[in-house]
Amino acid sequence: MTSGTFVLDARTDLSAGYSFSHADFRQHNASDGLPLGIVYTLHGLQAGVTRRFKHVVSSNLQYGFYNYREPTGGTAQDYTAHAVFASITLKWPGER
Repeated sequence: MTSGTFVLDARTDLSAGYSFSHADFRQHNASDGLPLGIVYTLHGLQAGVTRRFKHVVSSNLQYGFYNYREPTGGTAQDYTAHAVFASITLKWPGER
């Protein structure tokens, strides 16, 4: 997992991140019965921008791409996903 933020200017930040996960829990016991275990690979990529308006309002927009492969499940659990997340933050009066 890795991530970083680049400060474009005093009011704008760019961010990006990548995550990777892989596991191989196969049990090679087909001759004794049912072969068990799981093998999977997951990649995740995220990118976003944060913009501050004045000192009490900020907004954030992020995009994510995820790719999951599980060959031991016969590809039934495989997926590719896209995500969009947006938020607006308002500071409560009196907060600094």
